[in-house]
Amino acid sequence: MGIEPTRMLLGLGDLYLNNTRVGNLKGDVVFTATKEIVNGEAGDSKGIVKRVPVGDSCVLTASICDFKLSQLKDALGIQEAIATAATIRRNDLVTMGASASPVNLPKTGITAATEKVYSADYSTIYASGTDYTTNPVAGTITPVTLVSGTQYRVIYDYVDASASVFKVGGSDALVEVPLKFMHKRNGKYVGITIHKASMTNEVALPFHEKDFTVYNVSFTGVLDTTRASGDQLYQVIEEN
Repeated sequence: MGIEPTRMLLGLGDLYLNNTRVGNLKGDVVFTATKEIVNGEAGDSKGIVKRVPVGDSCVLTASICDFKLSQLKDALGIQEAIATAATIRRNDLVTMGASASPVNLPKTGITAATEKVYSADYSTIYASGTDYTTNPVAGTITPVTLVSGTQYRVIYDYVDASASVFKVGGSDALVEVPLKFMHKRNGKYVGITIHKASMTNEVALPFHEKDFTVYNVSFTGVLDTTRASGDQLYQVIEEN
């Protein structure tokens, strides 16, 4: 058979978990299918005389280059719904006004006793009540000894009522959802469907100094015993 260039695969595709697209992919998507086989040797045979398949398994790994809480939740296999309201720790560079004149911080509703004030280079920490005072509700800081026109680092907690958050710990639930990966080739799709997939192990979320964050995800196929025998794990699809 001659070479068919239109059938050569190049590029990524789209990954779907539970029918929801999971972020933008980067690097490689790798699908690995394994057939577990028992090899049998008998008597004085010098090699394998029989091979019996005893199971199938599959794993799909991918790297995601954009951050969205809902897609990270799916990648981690978290079943609980995303909640709202979370404590945020801010680090703001603030220019002080005249002595005894309150300066507005970017956020109000500061959590009491969480604020710390440093010099801009963090070499000096200042004392609340001696060098400055704060109004947590109004979100202001008033200089006492801090110098007008000078920038200071103000670190504090506040509750963001609109923040999205998922919470982890204490649950033994392992979420199993359908997975699809679809690759477009010359206007037609090549795809992999895993009927039931669950998170394989860890998801590392690196924060690089000079590169964009890319996190790896890995999913293991689980037999869907509600389907017909021979079609319980995965399918490889080619659109004609």
